[in-house]
Amino acid sequence: MDIQDLDLRFGSAGRNDQLRPLTPSESEAEEERAKIPMKVLPGGRAVSPGPSPLQIVGGEVLDGPEHAHSGGPTLCGIPKDDIFVMRHLFYPEGRFSCPVCAALARADRN
Repeated sequence: MDIQDLDLRFGSAGRNDQLRPLTPSESEAEEERAKIPMKVLPGGRAVSPGPSPLQIVGGEVLDGPEHAHSGGPTLCGIPKDDIFVMRHLFYPEGRFSCPVCAALARADRN
């Protein structure tokens, strides 16, 4: 399935208590990853050399999954006061997606 075929209607959020600063070694590893050149595909589209093993949000690490929300609690039931909102949409098939939120988001688009 292509991302363009999806009906992405939920924002992405994380739990406040699962956000932490990058450790010095994680920061150094991410700086080294940033030095790896992008691969240019035929047609000129550039892609990264590979995904980061960390989920970095505003210079911090999210040690937990991304959750789907639509302004209130997450789809899996985390209260609004316990989450922070990310500035991108929730992608149910994402590597860091909450499995409960992903299943409910998929069901919502059917």
